[in-house]
Amino acid sequence: MAFAGFHFGMAWVTSVVTSACQIVGGYKSFEARPPHPCDVLPPTKIDERELATMVLSRQPDGSCYWIDKTEVTVEQYRAFIEDVDGKPYDWEPVRCAWKGTASPSNPLAGDECADEANPEAEPFFDVKPIRCVDWCDSKAFCSWASKELCVGQANAAGLFEPSDLPDQWGNACSDDGLSLPYGTGTHPKAGVCNVGFDEDNGECFKFLKQWVCGPTSVDSLRECEGPAGAVDMIGNVAEWVLSCTSSSTSGARSACQVRGGSFVDGLDTARCYSYEQPTPLASTRRRDLGLRCCANLTPRERSLVK
Repeated sequence: MAFAGFHFGMAWVTSVVTSACQIVGGYKSFEARPPHPCDVLPPTKIDERELATMVLSRQPDGSCYWIDKTEVTVEQYRAFIEDVDGKPYDWEPVRCAWKGTASPSNPLAGDECADEANPEAEPFFDVKPIRCVDWCDSKAFCSWASKELCVGQANAAGLFEPSDLPDQWGNACSDDGLSLPYGTGTHPKAGVCNVGFDEDNGECFKFLKQWVCGPTSVDSLRECEGPAGAVDMIGNVAEWVLSCTSSSTSGARSACQVRGGSFVDGLDTARCYSYEQPTPLASTRRRDLGLRCCANLTPRERSLVK
């Protein structure tokens, strides 16, 4: 799977200070991070549904926003399904007019996406990332959780909407627009993130204790962490973001960005600054594709930031 794209800006880092140095995005730095207006806020919080931990991503312009620490899990998505089951749901009206019911949290045999995932060990285990969800499911889940899909990349040709917002997903993934969330951000390292493993050579069992390559439980690869503290933004499962092509008469034909790569990708292809090419349709459901959410500051939080 090839990747292409552009990067915008950088994300301030969340640090844990020690007597000798600070830990920044998974590696040690002897450069202290300058004060930031958002330092008055805690580095983490629980979302309004009390489902997920969110981490604070500080931006160089003095702004900040929240992003889920992990990919949305099967258990978290199930709470959404159980809450909306049997009720009319107000799907996004332009790109999701075709949408009837939400994709299930545990698809049954016979579902094409589930059948592709079933050779894996416990493919829809509670603490694994939800998959086999389309863009409409993903946007609806984040809205239900009082959050939003993270904004993706703008495009020089004006291909994606919204075009006037920063790349929330990319800025939380890496520092200064670098390639990777860990280390110096430029050189991929095997075994840090769930990407680039050779199943035939037993690498998935060596690193993940899984005979068949697939996603692992969220937050299990602690070194695969970006500067904001979000984990698995590279590998495990790729993630839908808000940015889509301009709407057409048939909303299902809109194509939406997918970021981060997944367990099916090579070590040298998954990058923080790139989006998947070709961009998949909003109706796409895949065993290697899930989501995470972002949120703006609450009014009270904004009042604290000077």
